[in-house]
Order: sequence, then C-alpha cells, then structure tokens
Amino acid sequence: MISRIRAGMTTTNVVRYLLSFVLAFTLWAWVTAQRDPEQTYQANQLAITLVNLPDTLAVVGSLPTVDVRLEGPQSIIQTIDTGSIRAVVDMSGADQPGEYRRDVRVEAPDGLRRITSTPDSVVIEVDAVVSETFPLDVLAPETVPRNLVVTDIVATPSEVTVTGVRRNVDRVARVLVDVTLGGQEESFTTQAIPRPVDANNLPVDNVAVAPSTVSLSVSIEVRGKEIPIFVRCECDAADGFEVVGQPIPTPGTVLIDGPRELLNDVQYIYTTPIVTSDLEAPTVLTGVPLDTSTLPPGVTIEQTTVDVSVRVEQTTFSKTFDNLQITVINKRDGTTVTITPRTISVTIEGPQAEIAALTSEDIDVVVDLDERGAGVYQIVPRVILPPRVRYSDVPQPVTVTVVEPAPTATVTPTATITAAPTPPLEASATP
Repeated sequence: MISRIRAGMTTTNVVRYLLSFVLAFTLWAWVTAQRDPEQTYQANQLAITLVNLPDTLAVVGSLPTVDVRLEGPQSIIQTIDTGSIRAVVDMSGADQPGEYRRDVRVEAPDGLRRITSTPDSVVIEVDAVVSETFPLDVLAPETVPRNLVVTDIVATPSEVTVTGVRRNVDRVARVLVDVTLGGQEESFTTQAIPRPVDANNLPVDNVAVAPSTVSLSVSIEVRGKEIPIFVRCECDAADGFEVVGQPIPTPGTVLIDGPRELLNDVQYIYTTPIVTSDLEAPTVLTGVPLDTSTLPPGVTIEQTTVDVSVRVEQTTFSKTFDNLQITVINKRDGTTVTITPRTISVTIEGPQAEIAALTSEDIDVVVDLDERGAGVYQIVPRVILPPRVRYSDVPQPVTVTVVEPAPTATVTPTATITAAPTPPLEASATP
C-alpha cells in the first residue's frame, strides 16, 4: 500500500495536490469573507487600567489614554462595545517613585484578527502615597442678616486626614469648611465638605480627605428684627424735569429691637417726606430722618437717618413735523432723480424748551445717493437735528429712481463728390 502511494507521489502529482489545496483554501476564505466580511471597530481615548501597582505608590496627575483599533469578522465586531475592551498597563516592578514606560495590553473578545493600540506604550509617573492630619479651618458665613448673630460653630470631627501622592499633600496649607446659613434663623446642625487649599487658597486636587464630610453645629442668636425702609416723597421736580422711578434709601433696611410681641406688629418704616421740587439733576439727599413716630413705645431702632438717591431727568416732550421736504445729496452729474414720496413726517423728542423753539426750518431730511448710477433704490432718509433733540422713530425707506441721461446721437459728416466738368466738344474741320 505504502509502496503504491510512493509510486504515485511524483513531482507532478505533488504540485497538483499543492495547487488544489491552495485553491480550496482560497475558495474557503473567499466564501467565509463573503458570509462574514471584515469590519473595523475604533475606540478612541480609552482609559488605561493599571494593575499590580503597590499600595505605597500612586499615579501623579491623570492617566494617559489610548486609541484602540480592532479588526475582525463582522459577527464579532458587531458584539463589541467599549465595556468589552480594556487597555491594561502592568506596573509590576515599580517599587519606588519615578517614571516607568510600560507596554499597553489590550483585552478584547476572542476571534479578532488584529488588535492595535496607539500608542503601544505609555509613561506612567508614580509617587509615594503619604497621609497628613490637618485641623479644620471653619469659615464663618460672609452674609448674615442684621438681626442674627452667629455665636459659635463647632465642627465634628475637628480634624481630617489628607492622603495622596507626596507632592500633592505637601501643597496643602489648610483644610477649609464653609458655613452658609441657607435662610436659617435659629441654631441648626448641617453637613459640610472639607476642601484642601494651598497657601494661596487655591484648591489642591488629586488628594483624598477622610472623612469626606463633617458635621457643623451652628449657634445663632436672634436680636431684634430687620424691616425695609420706604421713602415718602411727592416726587415732583423743577420745571422741565421729572423724578424717574422711586427714590432709593441707603441702607434699604434697618434693625429694630424690643419685645417680640411688639416687633411682630412692625413690618416697615418710612422716611420723613423729602423735597424734590427744586431738583434738576440726579441727587443724593443725605441724613434723611426716619419717621420713628410710627414705632410702638418700647421698640428701639438701630439708626435714625438714611441717605436717599433721587434720579432726576429732563422732561421729554414730543412734536410731529409733517411734509418735510427730502433733499438729495451726492447725486451723479447729469442724472435725473425722482423720490417717492417727496415728503415725510417726523416726530421729534427733547426738552420742553428745545421742542417749543423747534421749527421745520431747523430740520433737514436728506437722501444720500453716494454717486449711484441708474436704478431704483429703497433708501432710509437721514434726519439732521439740532443738539439735545432726537427723532422717536426711524423714517420709513423712500423709493429713489435714478435715470441716466439719454445718449446724444453723433452725426458723421458725409463726403460730397463733385463731378469734374466735361470739356466742351470742339468742332473738327473735315477735310
């Protein structure tokens, strides 16, 4: 049997068998590719996962990212998402602070034909992990209603532990806790988050604070009641002027004190009447007394005078001018211009004296053609006014038609041909 096989294994037969195998494999590969074609999956900025890093070391800053490209059959690629891919960096052998270059190993589903990581290696910087204890620096509220006094703030615990790489922990100068009242008007307990800062009170990132929250007991004492101040004013002004808006007191509130049952009946307080009839400009009236006569006996007030800001402007009057002629400027020489309509109406606003003295001769309405050629244009007229007055609405566009002059026909002289005179015939003597 074996001798018969050997006899048939001639060079020609071997070549034939090899060609058949190659053709069969090629056909199989082609059919497989048609049924399950090659596809690509791209995962960009994939986070790196570190393994085997000692607990005594930690990464400095943030880990780099990599771009991963997977190539394989469509049936496998379609099942992949970012959750099924990991870019792993093995930190075995990293036993002290420093920089380490490590290869990136991509973990992905089986059956892929090619896996590529860009970059294929990264530099990881690590530093020693240290811990340091800091007392809490409690910051009292910056804004407290005038009738409240924060008498005490107790933080529990009174100190925290900051953990991180040495260079970050060394930057920490203080650990702050902010206190806000949040509308509270009596003593309360709340939770707050400590925040590590450097010597310039800038946040220090990439460190852990334990515990991450602390308890704050805030003691508040209520003193009196804060009530708003309103200005009593007839709010007239000098002739030609007006008071704009409501006068504003500074401060806008005042603190009163006394028995609680009396304070509950007081909701606000007025100033004594202010006089604005001679004002011609914005003015601050100083030392305006508060009308304390309205307070019940037994109620005291923190201050008895305020400053009052009064906004005064000239009274605005208006007047409408009709049939103002439109003047054309910057017209191209030789062109003919037609404007429709030829006149407009304009409403002018300003101080009473200026409006009363204003006449149509003081108002110029122009259309600037800016040397335009033939055509039809929509142009907004420009209204030229004296100082201290203005028009209240923008004029509507007018239709301007520009016509070029008709070309003049040029007559070319025609040459006149004069026939030469025919010489007279002379009689010939016949011999």
